[in-house]
Amino acid sequence: MSDGFQKTYEIVVGPPVEAFASYETRVAAAYAELIESAPDEASLQRFLERNPCMVPGMRSLGILPSAFPSHTFLISQPMLPGLATRIPDFLWIAYTSVGIYPTSIEIERPSKRLFTSAGVPTAEFTQARHQLSQWSSWFSQPENQVVFKREYGVADASDGSGILQPKFVLIYGRRAELEDNQQLRRERALLLKPETESLLSYDRLQPDPMLANAITVRASGHGRFRAIAIAPTFTLGPRAASRLLLVDELEEVIDSTLDIPAERRAFLRERIPYWKRWARERKRSIVNSGECE
Repeated sequence: MSDGFQKTYEIVVGPPVEAFASYETRVAAAYAELIESAPDEASLQRFLERNPCMVPGMRSLGILPSAFPSHTFLISQPMLPGLATRIPDFLWIAYTSVGIYPTSIEIERPSKRLFTSAGVPTAEFTQARHQLSQWSSWFSQPENQVVFKREYGVADASDGSGILQPKFVLIYGRRAELEDNQQLRRERALLLKPETESLLSYDRLQPDPMLANAITVRASGHGRFRAIAIAPTFTLGPRAASRLLLVDELEEVIDSTLDIPAERRAFLRERIPYWKRWARERKRSIVNSGECE
């Protein structure tokens, strides 16, 4: 075996990470309690930031099953430079072999209704729907696409795979509003453009194990990010090492995540420099996708 295809990293056994099944049970119960309490949008934003696996994205919506968020970063309150209206609440940037899919996500209070008693869309829904149109208009401008790629570190590709294909998600209302009205359920399916937009009720949100290692971040510009939250299922390893070079203040976030036992927090902080160094050296290596610490 040549040196170029040897394993060039070391996995250290530390304090165990919380199993996703255990975390899933806790977060699903906390979420159910939250949405039944008629929360405001700020409370929902904070909850979803702390639990990024709850935020629907490309893969979990089934829009593009092969797409997956870049660096598994959930971007909170992403800036769209020059946009004069409200910015999205969240953003995933997903990649496939044929394109780049920025998915902008808008959350509204769960208590808002889709339809009036007369069976027409409410003014609140119409306003939320219009925000998606405004973001779509922003992305349609070539100069904005250039700015977006620069600010979020999105590389162009000569084979056409660097084309931006924006998607938009509106999380709005509760399933119970339409359960007994088949006509309104049919009309709901026509409220958004299915090729680029998705409408989800809050009842659809659930923990996604594929996002167990997500980091919630804020964009700093020019492809850099600042960590603001992780889940207790967070791990380190070779497959995710390169993203550590793009995110600042991760150690501080680990320190403040009290759902992670103190011994594991100390272990993660100690191991971050090792994985940064390994990623920076860009050593060719066999990588076992299941290995993490």
